[in-house]
Amino acid sequence: MRSILIVGCLSAVTFLLTACTTLSYSSPDSVDLSGTWLVDESMSDRVMMRPPRDAKRRGDRRGGGPGPGMRPGGEGGMRGPDGGGPGGRYDVDDYTAAQVLTPAAANSEELVIEHVSDSMGIRYQSGKYRDIDWGKTEQGRRKMTAGWQRQHLIIETSGRRGAITETFSLNEAHNVLTITYEVNGNEFVRVYRRSVDS
Repeated sequence: MRSILIVGCLSAVTFLLTACTTLSYSSPDSVDLSGTWLVDESMSDRVMMRPPRDAKRRGDRRGGGPGPGMRPGGEGGMRGPDGGGPGGRYDVDDYTAAQVLTPAAANSEELVIEHVSDSMGIRYQSGKYRDIDWGKTEQGRRKMTAGWQRQHLIIETSGRRGAITETFSLNEAHNVLTITYEVNGNEFVRVYRRSVDS
């Protein structure tokens, strides 16, 4: 009986590990994350994560806060054509920050997403633009894998200072986007509603 239980537990663990690490690099036809998304503050946590080293050197303290459940502070409106992303110029920060999630981005009150078959672009409230290609990429010591588990987009990023997993999920009506962040063992949820204009 004991051996049966052990085998059963090992099988369950193996299944869970396989489910967590197997990602498809093909975007499902039934999911389109494109559009403008506005945060629902009453349903959202503040994502707590350590700022990147270059932000510390610049004295950029955005993204900090007292703890989960607090409403994110304002970060100014969306920038115009000079803010980076499609139709705008890319400054040094935009270029080097491609595919890097920052505290300000994680707590953005507005997302503008462009979703195509093999990749996704996100313009955050600060004006920063982030490119995400399905598959595995590497920048220095940072490794990132982006892919799909059925209807869920999962982005796993690991580096010297820890690991972050982002899970993007749409509701059945495709008008509510939930992003779950797992940051070094802590879980935070951000809920966005599709703008009626998108």
